[in-house]
Amino acid sequence: MASARDTATFLHELASRTTIELWKAARREPNVANLVFANHRGREAHRVSEQEARCIAQRLITESGYYFSIETPTRGRFKFKAKEASPTRSAQHDLSLYTAPTPDTVIGHLEFKQGHKSEKDDKGVHEIYKDLVKLVDSGLDSLWFHSFPNPTRNEFRQLQKFFTAAIPRALAKAKADGGVRVVLALCSVIEQEAWISSPVPWSELARVAAGFPVASITHATEWARSQPDTTVATS
Repeated sequence: MASARDTATFLHELASRTTIELWKAARREPNVANLVFANHRGREAHRVSEQEARCIAQRLITESGYYFSIETPTRGRFKFKAKEASPTRSAQHDLSLYTAPTPDTVIGHLEFKQGHKSEKDDKGVHEIYKDLVKLVDSGLDSLWFHSFPNPTRNEFRQLQKFFTAAIPRALAKAKADGGVRVVLALCSVIEQEAWISSPVPWSELARVAAGFPVASITHATEWARSQPDTTVATS
């Protein structure tokens, strides 16, 4: 098991291994979580959500010797509607990582997403902004894992646009500590391709997001492209 100071490295490895197991499930092969993708009603197409990646990540965390919690309340308070006078309620982290089965040993948080929201009324930016704020505010290393069934280049452009707009707002709101790091992972489940960033400080995230793989020949050096024949699972 990695030490606490290697949390971001472990999250990077976890993202890589999660993509491998997702691809196995997409091919209807045995996988670490015994996961089966359901079909859409009346069609052979896989129904892909963020839950499949989370399910696999949970199993891999268990095998690693770490512990995890689900829907972990945030340490900070947030307001969820404009009409609320002040922040009064906790939000939730999708998954949190621990070194022991006690709440005081939490060392990282994970967020899982699928697809993207509309540009209309700034919904896409807001959806990413509100979840980035949770992660930045936690003061811990984090993983953002984003799944797509068959992403188009336009979807990557759209997501890049949302991230580059949301990140500065989130950093300003949460006053990020530059010492903690974040890993971004974009996984095409059906096409079996993934782009995973190196762990970077939150202060570097906007620059890395600007190098999203909109075109495979022009991307920031922090991004690594993975496919089943080029990705090696870490033990």
